[in-house]
Amino acid sequence: MLTKGADQISLKRALDTIDVRIGLRPHAESGSMRYWRGVIGKAHANFQAKLLVCGPSPLMSKALLVDGRTEDSEFPNLLLHAGRELYGL
Repeated sequence: MLTKGADQISLKRALDTIDVRIGLRPHAESGSMRYWRGVIGKAHANFQAKLLVCGPSPLMSKALLVDGRTEDSEFPNLLLHAGRELYGL
């Protein structure tokens, strides 16, 4: 299964390839290519719009805000400051 980033690159590459092929053919022969370029272009635009709506989950946002990481730790400490004081951390 492709990730969002890979889909983004694939759609962009398809659009670039079709643009080059349309440029190499006479206008009368490139009608179907122009049609499919429009279809892929719409899919690409819809994909980008949905991609911009995606954001971090509420838990991830909270974790980024409350990162009480100690000096030697590679992992976030998700306890609030008051909780860390209570346990002497």
